[in-house]
Amino acid sequence: MTAMQDGAHVFLAPMYLMDAKTSWQYPLENNVLCFLLFLSALVVLVAALFPLALGSHIPFLRRGLALALFSIAFIVWMMGYQGLMPLFSPDPYLNACVEYGALLLLPIPFITYLLLVEADTGRALFYSTSRVWFIGLFLFAAFSQVTGLCTLKAVLPYLHATLLAFVIVLVWHKFHPLHKEEPWNILFRYGLTATFAAALLGMFQYYLFNVFKIPVSFIANRFIASGLLILLLTIIFTYIYRLLGQLAQAQESRLYKRMALQDMLTGLLSRAGCFDAAKNLAFDAHYAVLFFDVNGLKEANDLFGHAEGDKLLKATAEIIGDIFSPATTGTICARVGGDEFVVVVRAEKIPYLPQLIQAVRDELHRLAGQDGFPEDTSISCGISENDPANPKAFEEHIKIADDRMYAEKNRYKREKYGGRRASDRIFLREEQRKDSDK
Repeated sequence: MTAMQDGAHVFLAPMYLMDAKTSWQYPLENNVLCFLLFLSALVVLVAALFPLALGSHIPFLRRGLALALFSIAFIVWMMGYQGLMPLFSPDPYLNACVEYGALLLLPIPFITYLLLVEADTGRALFYSTSRVWFIGLFLFAAFSQVTGLCTLKAVLPYLHATLLAFVIVLVWHKFHPLHKEEPWNILFRYGLTATFAAALLGMFQYYLFNVFKIPVSFIANRFIASGLLILLLTIIFTYIYRLLGQLAQAQESRLYKRMALQDMLTGLLSRAGCFDAAKNLAFDAHYAVLFFDVNGLKEANDLFGHAEGDKLLKATAEIIGDIFSPATTGTICARVGGDEFVVVVRAEKIPYLPQLIQAVRDELHRLAGQDGFPEDTSISCGISENDPANPKAFEEHIKIADDRMYAEKNRYKREKYGGRRASDRIFLREEQRKDSDK
């Protein structure tokens, strides 16, 4: 320390530290590890700016970008505060500009981060207004330094006063949560409080020494560095907590969405999933909507129970899925009701619809009378084709195909059962069996 005050150079390998005319200097030998940690973190953070900036349209990456900018400003200011800037430049004027400029910049990304994570409108307005003030203060200080109106250091009292007021309100916010607190809010609250206490001590020492010329112990420097480091680590851990929480929520949302869009019994799309997938269909595209209805479900439920009825539905869904191959052709297959299925096929498959529908019927016919399956495993189908020259809404095609399916189903009932309901057919079949036994 004595050698540096005399203007000497303290050497470490090819690097040396020159007196930068700052209030406090530490021997380089006591700051080598600190310097290497700061430099490593700075390199990592600068490298992280590029992917974060490219993904800034994603909310949590935008918050990460604000956090990275805050951390960079913090590290640059701390390197100047610890007397390490001369390792980059021997110019004391440039070093002082970088150090005080980083300090004046520091609140802006920090408040931006708070603004991005704040859900309450009133508090968000307070953060937004505060950010405008600190941006204006930074620009005024830069303009004053360039034009010679005043130095960056001369603007510090305004920064200290407004930052003190802002942090008081911020701490009050954190100690008065609006709703049930998340773990990261509790962590952030106490990290911010510890940093606030250290900053107050630092401000008190700064004005005692620089304004009132009262010699004070430099022990406060360590508290300030430790307090700000606590704030930086707190924000990083808060961000990680929020990120993990968002990933868990996203996974849960995907699960709920899958449950809403997928039929749990058959594995096909649900009614909601069918209409969601249909959003990708162009209004004037050439496609066909098929509406299927299983004829023997009522019989299966009444004769064998609902478990066997579910077995028939799953078998039908598997047959429809295999024949129309939704996974490879973009075809939509969905169960939209109890025994109702919708299939949407693209233009290239429309000429083969009669063969495909007959293939479904043939596969179902093979199940008739087998263990757990009813005698009637037939299926009715209605078709509505979207003509690009005269297009209709998807919902209208569903209605048309449904009406045509019911028309076919009624014809089938009249031809085979005389129009009786499934329960009537079961009763009639039982009567016929008893008569034959006699």
